[in-house]
Amino acid sequence: MRRIYIVLVALMVVFGAGAAYLVVRPEAVKELRGTTAITDEKLMNDTARVFVRNPYKDDYGVARIPGYVDNLGAQDIASVSLEIQLYEKEDKRELVKYEVRGVPGGTRKSFDANAGTLGDARTATVKIVGLEVYK
Repeated sequence: MRRIYIVLVALMVVFGAGAAYLVVRPEAVKELRGTTAITDEKLMNDTARVFVRNPYKDDYGVARIPGYVDNLGAQDIASVSLEIQLYEKEDKRELVKYEVRGVPGGTRKSFDANAGTLGDARTATVKIVGLEVYK
């Protein structure tokens, strides 16, 4: 009989912790549904639009790449994988890979990617290489 009580108390603690987690992070319910990867380039570009500005240096001398992701659809985006190519006078120099997570449907989410320490000024272009939406 004592073992039954211990098991019941343990189950109540687990369910209580799960309920508390959902209260603190309501978006976690979406994560339980899973995601679907979009691999078609046209469909990725129809689902999300990405923009980046040229890098700037912050107060610590680290190059930062500001930008945003627009979710063009009604379905929430779980993650967008980006490749940001940096050029110096037409020559490819660095490739920065960055991931933006959790973009609700019909909204814009800003980001500020870390590009490390760069010497001269760079020009940035961006490409979506991966996209996952919630089921």
